[in-house]
Amino acid sequence: MKTRYLLFALLIIGSLDCAAQYRRRGETLQNPRNQKTPATAKPSANINQQFLIGKWQEMKRLDRTNNTPQSFTDTMYLHFIDNKKMQLKEGIGTRIASDYYIDGEELIVSVQAFVIKSLTQDQLILDEGDDWVKEFVKVPSFFHESFGKNPIKTDIYNEAIAPDLNKWAGSWFVYRRQAKPGALSANDYVIKSLNVKSVANNVANIDLVYYNRDTTISASGKLTSLEKSILIEVPGFTQELNVLGQNGSELVFGRTDALVYYCRPTKN
Repeated sequence: MKTRYLLFALLIIGSLDCAAQYRRRGETLQNPRNQKTPATAKPSANINQQFLIGKWQEMKRLDRTNNTPQSFTDTMYLHFIDNKKMQLKEGIGTRIASDYYIDGEELIVSVQAFVIKSLTQDQLILDEGDDWVKEFVKVPSFFHESFGKNPIKTDIYNEAIAPDLNKWAGSWFVYRRQAKPGALSANDYVIKSLNVKSVANNVANIDLVYYNRDTTISASGKLTSLEKSILIEVPGFTQELNVLGQNGSELVFGRTDALVYYCRPTKN
């Protein structure tokens, strides 16, 4: 009888201990008493928390086991309002307001923890700890906030120029889009990032990330240099776009009667 009571007591104690613990995204159960509080937590020396302030939109998602790009439908949006307050939204879900803090290289949002793999003024890379590594770019406004609302400045880029693919080589992300009102719908796919590789004979192999409101797709294909335009061909996305600017630090291309892309190099 005493043995039965002892086993029953141990079961109760074990269940209470589990209840006092919580699971962070992609992590094993942790005991919050072992974690620092926001008041005592401190970012590591290589993380400048001021860089976080602003809006970040997920640009690319990689499989953390083999580092291959993945398609996804639940784009993550992060808005860091100041050094304590932020908002998080995934896909078409509800925007969630939360406190946050940085402990070492961990970004703690509510009861979720992400490892900050890289943080610059323009790029944020977070390891969720489960399946994915997510790459974000800083944007003036989120896709769903600005879609089709920004007019094109045709007085700056009003003539197409001959493409020089040597100036396109490398990895680029779209930091701004300008669209004629009504030229696009939320279901139309637009470019998120472009990686131009192995240029030869006016053709380059490329990795393209494109998306609409619901889906983000990563695909490989080719980019062909034409007289004053480029032809992008990947599965599910084929477009001929005028080249408007290319100076090594910025690419500008698109159609001034519809949509123009502004790209900057992705910093590794």
